[in-house]
Amino acid sequence: MKNRKLLSSIISLLSPSYSKTPQFSIIDFSPLIHPPLLIVFQQMHPVSEQSRLILGSLNSLSCMVWFLNDKNQVSTRQNASLLIKEMHVESLMKIEGIVETLVNMVKVPIGSVSTKACLSTIFHLVFSSKSKKVVFERFVELGLVSILLEIIVDAEKGVCEKSLGVLDCLCDSKNGVGIAKSNALTLLLVIKKLLRVSELSSSFVVSIVYKICCDNKGEEEGVLIEAI
Repeated sequence: MKNRKLLSSIISLLSPSYSKTPQFSIIDFSPLIHPPLLIVFQQMHPVSEQSRLILGSLNSLSCMVWFLNDKNQVSTRQNASLLIKEMHVESLMKIEGIVETLVNMVKVPIGSVSTKACLSTIFHLVFSSKSKKVVFERFVELGLVSILLEIIVDAEKGVCEKSLGVLDCLCDSKNGVGIAKSNALTLLLVIKKLLRVSELSSSFVVSIVYKICCDNKGEEEGVLIEAI
């Protein structure tokens, strides 16, 4: 409890380092000063509501997204991904490039921890955002459906579960489910995970299969029978 109170106080004191950074000159700050602060922030788990509000400013979140794109600092990217996962969805939606950055983090992973964090953030964006229809289409345009299908082939259980959850959400989009249907291996890959990952994953699998096979003309049904 004492450690949490101390960390909360530290966050309150240090977060202005982010919030006062000019939005359009993020790349000018010293990388030797700010990345270590991410370690302090990330230690506050779960992040308190007070800390979330403090760190949820436009400039603070823009800095974190910039960190995610810094390919020379793996640990910094991981810490940023874990912290962004704790932020409010509507605050994240205001950040330019957040969708593209998250897709890139999943497409070119740096580790299972950051991949799971980014998948969790994506899930919240497509599931909870007030602008989720727009978010759906952007994620689909960036090829996330195909990326997720590649991931679930041999991903560890935690990553696989989150990938299936995001894929299930994207299949609520007409374009998303259309891309899933167009891939001949989709049903085979998804059904293979039924009862093999987790109970939650199995529920995602059933939902995905239903959405893909719904209103079909028999073609998907044949693939489904063969896969089972």
